[in-house]
Amino acid sequence: MDARTQVTTKAGRALLVVSAVLTTLVVSAGERALALPPLTLADPRGVPHRMDELTSGGRPVILIVTAPTLAAESDQRGWDEALATSRPEGATAQIVFLEDLSQSWFPGTARDAMRESFDPTRGPLVLIDEEGVARRALSVDEDATVVLVYEGHGRLVAAHAAGPSRQAAARAWTQAGATTSARLAGR
Repeated sequence: MDARTQVTTKAGRALLVVSAVLTTLVVSAGERALALPPLTLADPRGVPHRMDELTSGGRPVILIVTAPTLAAESDQRGWDEALATSRPEGATAQIVFLEDLSQSWFPGTARDAMRESFDPTRGPLVLIDEEGVARRALSVDEDATVVLVYEGHGRLVAAHAAGPSRQAAARAWTQAGATTSARLAGR
């Protein structure tokens, strides 16, 4: 075998290995939260909501997975404000804050504050993840605030792990709206 053939063979093998590794990483990352988990969580009033039913009726969901901690407070407020100010006219996506109480040093105080400020007639919906089960099912790291966008059939279409911004919020609205528009156009 000449030198050129050896180099080509080695390069081909290396490319195959890199491709297999990248495919494994993408598949495992994609499998984490491809669908909303079939878990029931309560809102601050104690009313239960099944996560996998949040998209019933074809309504997309923008899910902010976070924790009621001082470290996450600015991200929570930032995402709430950015999503509210960038919401396009006619947007149908529901905003849901998933609060992981297992990370809070004062879960009772956090729960009481959420109950006092929660208004079920206005958005966003707040779901309390007492033990961090939903956060783990969605493969969101502790101490992280991550925005997950699910289309109307409950399939993950985007994840935003960077901090809140109007541009990221506008992208989330577009991703939620684009999936709805494409689905409606296909009818």
